[in-house]
Amino acid sequence: MIAAGRVYHLARADFLERTRRYGFLIVMGLTVYAGYMMVPPADAPYNAFAIGSHRAYYSSAWVGTIFGTVCATLLTLIGFFLIRNSVGRDRMTRVGQIIAGTPTTRMSYVLGKWLSNLAVLAAILAVLTLIAPLMQLVRAEDRHLDPVALVAALWLIGLPPLALAA
Repeated sequence: MIAAGRVYHLARADFLERTRRYGFLIVMGLTVYAGYMMVPPADAPYNAFAIGSHRAYYSSAWVGTIFGTVCATLLTLIGFFLIRNSVGRDRMTRVGQIIAGTPTTRMSYVLGKWLSNLAVLAAILAVLTLIAPLMQLVRAEDRHLDPVALVAALWLIGLPPLALAA
């Protein structure tokens, strides 16, 4: 149980340090903008996802799929640059020396870093989860919100690639 507490505190401290950086806000903004652009109006000169000349009807499931696909493609690429080099940053800021002086194992340290990376990317995914129903209502093709279909599509498509990138 003590090891789980160490992992939690390592992950929490790294998560809080990382979310206080400007890069986190920039990636959050770029991802929200990409999500906005992926749900164009019906009369827009472009389609984000189309099969031939047909585009999908913006229902909750489809908007969740679009946002999940944005996360699976763009957020994993952009987010990777946000979460990379966390061990090197610990060495540079000399936090690694402090952690080395504690009874933390290598596995606990790596697990804490992975959980922290995943939490940073999942925080951006959570913001997109709040933006997706707004985009469905703004486009107003289907005013019936199905939160289960929207969230399930978004998280089931978006979270596995983010966990891999973390």
